[in-house]
Amino acid sequence: MNLSTSHRFLFVHVPKTAGTSIRHALESVAKPRNRTPVQRLLSHLPVRQDPDRVYLRTHDTAAWARVKLGADYFDALRRYAVIRNPYDVAVSYFRFYQIQKSLQFLTHEAHSHFPEFVKGLKSYGRTYAQCHWIEGKDGTLLVPDILFFERLEVDFSRFLDETGLQGIPLGRKNVSGSGDYRDYYDPASRSVVEEIFARDFKRFQYDFETGQPDWNAAVQG
Repeated sequence: MNLSTSHRFLFVHVPKTAGTSIRHALESVAKPRNRTPVQRLLSHLPVRQDPDRVYLRTHDTAAWARVKLGADYFDALRRYAVIRNPYDVAVSYFRFYQIQKSLQFLTHEAHSHFPEFVKGLKSYGRTYAQCHWIEGKDGTLLVPDILFFERLEVDFSRFLDETGLQGIPLGRKNVSGSGDYRDYYDPASRSVVEEIFARDFKRFQYDFETGQPDWNAAVQG
């Protein structure tokens, strides 16, 4: 998560959406991370802090940032996040965990076969839907300015224009190649992924074949 007190924006880092690349690109204008032992402890507590001192963790949600910064300050910020085709996100998780080998459910079958992996992902007990990072508990969209992974170069350029940061290049960090996501799916795994990411499909209405959202629904939020 990038907070810029000078340029008055918050960039919420949704996992598997080029967030690492964006976080590195914006380091020069973002508030330095105040990662002292005290601030790390406070980062877990629902207490408001001064924006110049608060430590916001990499994958904090927008809802949590609103608690830490206070509603008035948070609501006055420009708030951005990147959203990606959930079918593609699931494949990105698969490739990532194949490399990391860090989840208990990753048996040999799950390491090797995407359908087994997504069944394990569903049962793992954590939230993967991207809307978790950008919505409040009542489903209210807390991040109104969405950049889309599928047209990131154009949308990131718009972000730079809106925040007065023209000329910052977007590099590539933490990239794991996965090929065409459609090659990984059978009907059963597609159904499981649609359940895991149900909130994303409801809000953005991504199409399996085109890999695109319903742009009208996406713009309306």
